[in-house]
Order: sequence, then structure tokens, then C-alpha cells
Amino acid sequence: MVQQLGIGYTTTQLIRSAGPISGTSYTLDNLLLGLEYTFLVVAEGSQLPSVETAATFDIYIPPPENVTSILQTHKNATISWENPFNSGIDYVISYTYQGPCSEVFISSNDTVAAPMTHYTLMGLEEFSTYDISVTGESNGMYSDSVSTSFTTMPSAPSGAPENLKI
Repeated sequence: MVQQLGIGYTTTQLIRSAGPISGTSYTLDNLLLGLEYTFLVVAEGSQLPSVETAATFDIYIPPPENVTSILQTHKNATISWENPFNSGIDYVISYTYQGPCSEVFISSNDTVAAPMTHYTLMGLEEFSTYDISVTGESNGMYSDSVSTSFTTMPSAPSGAPENLKI
């Protein structure tokens, strides 16, 4: 008969011990996204040698949800998304675009810090297709990317047409 079951866990940032518990399960809460945890379970009994077992896993970073792009003007677009946990996840925005002359330009990645869930691209090129990728990041770990795209149009004329003949 097991008299005592102890659980402890470590991460790259902290060490905690739950101490002795009874039963066959224990719930750990307030774990941080993007960290690796190693759990050690020790079973001890009065007439049995102690038995240890360990398990290691990472806390999953969920991808952003409902990623959309809205063209505000012919030169500006807003990318927005939902954070499935509403906490602690920064987002990396990367994009490529193909201009009217079939040239491909690649932007450097930009990071949007939590709790922001939108990003505005300014100075867009007319007649260009933009492919946007949004990736969650926390403690150096990344989620799967979610993508969206849009094509810019030319600016509208600033006034009424001149010399129009019907």
C-alpha cells in the first residue's frame, strides 16, 4: 500500500513541489504558455522501495483565431485576429507581396505585443497582392501560422472627369 505520493515539477524558470498528496491524480494550475515542464512523481511506502517516474512536455501555444484583413484605403490595411486565451501571447506578423511588375518583396517580421490583436500595414503598393501570416509566440515557442491575403486597388480619382463627351 502506498502511504505517500509526492509530486514536484520543474521548468526552465522555476522549481516547485506539491509535497505529499493522497489519491492518484493531482491538478497543476497557472502553468505558463510556451514553457517546458518536467514532472517527477515519487511513490513511497513503508515496506516498499520508493519509485520515481518523470514526464516532460511543452505547454502548447494556440494559433490565432479568426484572422482577417480589411483594406482601409488603397494604401492601408488592418490585420486583426483573436487570442484564444486572452493573455500573454505576443504575435509575429510577417508578409510578402507581389507588385504589378511581378517583383516579390519580403518584409521583416514585426511583433505585436499582448494584449494587442491587430496590426496596420501602411504605404501599400497599388495593384499588389499581400499574403499575411500571423503566428503566436510566448517564451520563445511558436504556434502554427494562420494566413490571409488581399489585393490592393488603385486610388480613386480626386475629382470629376474633365472633358467628358457623350
